[in-house]
Amino acid sequence: MVRKSLAAYLLLALVLFTACRSDSAREARGLIVNVRAESVVEWESLTLRLSGGKELTFTRGADVDLRFWRASHLREHMAGAQPVTVRYSESKGRLVATAISD
Repeated sequence: MVRKSLAAYLLLALVLFTACRSDSAREARGLIVNVRAESVVEWESLTLRLSGGKELTFTRGADVDLRFWRASHLREHMAGAQPVTVRYSESKGRLVATAISD
């Protein structure tokens, strides 16, 4: 009886976790090919070329930490052909970067 109850609770927890997860957040990994910037810190958008050649342009979301992902740092990645991963969501037909990692 205890095993059945435990199994039921675990199943319920799994279902609730899956239901609460946001499927709107996605990731893309590739090379930065363009950075539209206002200064060496602030940037408006970046374009990422994926391994298959497709290019995606992301606007900077409010959650992107400019202490680590300044325009100058993005350009270093672009110049050195160092790939980055962009976590993003889609809003009003635009791709919005929410986080970036090396």
